[in-house]
Amino acid sequence: MGRDDEILSDLETIANSPKNPVGLGEWIIEHKGNAELISLSMPLAIDGAQLGGARILLRGPRSTPASRPFYGLVALLFATIGGVTFHLGRIEFDPENPLKPHRNPLNPHSAPPVVQGRQIHRFYANRFLGLDAFRPEGRLPLAFPIEQEFVRFDDVMAFVRDEFVIPDFWVEEPVWSRQLV
Repeated sequence: MGRDDEILSDLETIANSPKNPVGLGEWIIEHKGNAELISLSMPLAIDGAQLGGARILLRGPRSTPASRPFYGLVALLFATIGGVTFHLGRIEFDPENPLKPHRNPLNPHSAPPVVQGRQIHRFYANRFLGLDAFRPEGRLPLAFPIEQEFVRFDDVMAFVRDEFVIPDFWVEEPVWSRQLV
């Protein structure tokens, strides 16, 4: 087994294992250029140990249209092994430009060629692409549409808990600035 295979195996263990949040997450406001973002980052433990620097990040614009309450909200699952951070999963609840399509590479997982709007980038579907798919540049290239509607923040939290296998993950809804458009 080569080094890449070992890392992929470790990443798969982290992605599939039940994880517990470490500490209490707190939403922070970030300024990126002219944009004001909200984010929450929290380390995760597996069987009481923080393996592979596992962590979850929720991030999105602070100002959202009233008609799109989860505009730009993204949930990301990461792990760090050997000083390299890998993306293990990404959920885009309402991409900022829902008409801009995500184009999937050819794949054996029945992922459609194009995904628009809500989407999920799962670990197991991207695994066949090799380790580079999980690096920041690879960004989990294979995505699937999410059919579920998200009406309340509790719906978002339930989806994140189920998809990222974090049964006890719960945080307060951030204070968004709702804009009438």
